Amino acid sequence: MLIIYNPVAGQRKFHKLMPVAEQVLEEAGFGVTLIPTTEQAKSATEIAKQGVLDGFEFIIAAGGDGTVNDVVNGLMQAPTQPIFGVLPVGTTNDFARALGMAKDPVEALHIIATGATVKVDVGQANDQYFINNAAGGKMTEITYAVKESMKNKIGRLAYLVSGIKLLPKLTPKQVKITHDKGVFEGKILLLFGALTNSVGGMEKLCPPAILNDGYMDLLILKKNFTDTTT
Repeated sequence: MLIIYNPVAGQRKFHKLMPVAEQVLEEAGFGVTLIPTTEQAKSATEIAKQGVLDGFEFIIAAGGDGTVNDVVNGLMQAPTQPIFGVLPVGTTNDFARALGMAKDPVEALHIIATGATVKVDVGQANDQYFINNAAGGKMTEITYAVKESMKNKIGRLAYLVSGIKLLPKLTPKQVKITHDKGVFEGKILLLFGALTNSVGGMEKLCPPAILNDGYMDLLILKKNFTDTTT
């Protein structure tokens, strides 16, 4: 089993968990290899691709949703896909929430150790894959503006602080979106293509989304915050 971990995610939570992770998984019969991500962009993607080539049958992403996304992209670009697992030690852990994974990392480890699996949907936008949601519009700048150091200090509140600073600067963007039920044209601040119901730490933002129903649910936030389309 290969564990690709983000060494700075969630106040460096995995460093404290590492000895427990090795013990729990080895007692369950897994050989464990640990490889940290680096400061290089998409390093987890490259590690995951190499992990497949090296013959790992189980590859686990230990970190937040960014680490999960990067590992998924590596697996989907590989010639074969091993069993993928998530150890939630990041800030929001949206995909782990959607899976119903235990919030306590030690409990999550014991779930991983059982080898239980579930099939999930994977989306694709151009050459990028996603397993939770894809977003577009000016409000996505809020996510990218949050520094890792701030997330480690105040957790999910970092996104709120970033949002308050950037909201006055956001301008709507004119779009045309073709979907199963027709066409939407108008100015938007944000759109989500949601594969799960957990977005930004909120589990009810897109309630109809189910992680393995074969559909992507579209959530559009128009230029007025009170005007939303799903």
